[in-house]
Amino acid sequence: IRDMLDGLSASGAVSLDPALAEALTGQILQTLTFWLSLDQIEQSGLPPAHLIHKTVFQIMMLVVPYMGEDGHVALRRMLAHYRRVTG
Repeated sequence: IRDMLDGLSASGAVSLDPALAEALTGQILQTLTFWLSLDQIEQSGLPPAHLIHKTVFQIMMLVVPYMGEDGHVALRRMLAHYRRVTG
């Protein structure tokens, strides 16, 4: 996760203070763990592709605030894509 965030920072896709990168890494790890565990607990029966999209969307919601002005545009696109693929 940290390597992904470092790569996004290096590419200029996000502006992330190194001191916050560790906290964001932890939040992403917790989100991954929570969403996948919640699906098992709720036995949602979501198709695997929907579960993947749902989880990626939740993780990207954590990253959007670090995307600067592009974050709002990206958020609208992610939400439209999420709705399209999950019905």
